[in-house]
Amino acid sequence: SNADFVLLTQLSRHAALAIENVRLLNQTQQHLRELELLKEKISVVIRKMQQTSNLDEILDAILEGVQALGYKRVRLYTYSEEKHAFVGWKALGPNPPNFKGYEVRLSDEHYTGNPYASETYASPKVRIYTLKKYGETPWSKLLNKSKDTIWVVVPLVVGGIVYGQVTAD
Repeated sequence: SNADFVLLTQLSRHAALAIENVRLLNQTQQHLRELELLKEKISVVIRKMQQTSNLDEILDAILEGVQALGYKRVRLYTYSEEKHAFVGWKALGPNPPNFKGYEVRLSDEHYTGNPYASETYASPKVRIYTLKKYGETPWSKLLNKSKDTIWVVVPLVVGGIVYGQVTAD
């Protein structure tokens, strides 16, 4: 009957809403677990940093912390004003052996350097790139990275001054 149809329609809507609510609850709980794990990883890095005043140990702790977030390759570059470039300093994961001292030149009037590094220096904020969108780099070819590879660039900035960048993929 018509009344049965209306009742069944309302029940099915309520059932669908209940299913969606359970899905959202499960998703929220999963995100909370992920945030707790992230919080713990960050706490470990902070504890390591607080236990030393040795710059190399502090930087190692930071790179290990970034790698613990799931990135296989993590690199730290310092900014050289003299060279107007980010210079490779420390790295974890599968990096070419000549990483330390590797220069990523910034664009200027006379030389078109690395557009990603130039972008980081000109407007220091965290950026996420993909090879699919931005194209291959010399190292992505060397390391056989896929087009779906995501890499993150995090500038190291204090008081508006760029001291370097951490990159991870």
